[in-house]
Amino acid sequence: MTTDLSHYRFVAKALLNKGARPRELARTMPAHPLSYMELPFDPEYTLYNSRLTPEKLDTATDDEMYWAVRTNVIFRHTG
Repeated sequence: MTTDLSHYRFVAKALLNKGARPRELARTMPAHPLSYMELPFDPEYTLYNSRLTPEKLDTATDDEMYWAVRTNVIFRHTG
């Protein structure tokens, strides 16, 4: 059985750590200090240039995000 992966989007998601010790990327890829500014907006991250970069926030639709980037100056951390 073959699954068509073009129908899926793979992201890294920030989840609340409920008292457990850190896992996964804790040592290999530490979070950038400014990442905490994005957490209230339910970010989804993707890899870009070997860094985690926010791909989606819950504050706007994909079209709104596209035009905001095209027409405004944005502040983003670069990992």
